[in-house]
Amino acid sequence: HPVNLLKANQEAREALNCVQFGKKQRVVRYAQIPVQKEDYFYPIDLEQRLINAVTLGNTKGLNEIFSIIYNENFEKRSLSASSARNLYRDTLSTCLHLKHKLPAELDLKWELPSEPEEKAIRRESFGKVFAVLQSYCEAVSSHKSDRNRIYTEKIMRFVGRHYEDPNLSLTSTAQKFSISSGYLSTFFKEQTGGNFSD
Repeated sequence: HPVNLLKANQEAREALNCVQFGKKQRVVRYAQIPVQKEDYFYPIDLEQRLINAVTLGNTKGLNEIFSIIYNENFEKRSLSASSARNLYRDTLSTCLHLKHKLPAELDLKWELPSEPEEKAIRRESFGKVFAVLQSYCEAVSSHKSDRNRIYTEKIMRFVGRHYEDPNLSLTSTAQKFSISSGYLSTFFKEQTGGNFSD
């Protein structure tokens, strides 16, 4: 499972970076790494995977990644108020980065939540950030579906107009739309459920 591989990869990296010194230098197991209460867990590569999940409209991937972030910070750690606030700011920064990275034609209705006034950031505050990320992800997914539907309709119109043409083929249609034959075949199957030759 890709998320389990992601987590295993992250754990292996952390274990490799945590070297105990004594008579011999050795690598420790992930379970032996001491959890520092002041450190929050939001590595750059995990943030990038979160960004990728949203920009691809992968809601399932987003849910799994955010679950890892939440569990690492609120189940496995006891964050100080300042660490929780810094984590909150970093996740808000990710939302802001995404908002400007996503296509302008997306209907992004959610406003970014403001930083809570209270000194201690509550777990519920992260739920608001997650809701924003989910809304972005759903907007991308919907936009992608609309774009694919329009593209499929263009292909179907082209095929309908040239159906009697003996030169009509997967290759000639792919050339007309400036895509590869393999991509057209896969795309057509995904969107219509049938083969192009049917």
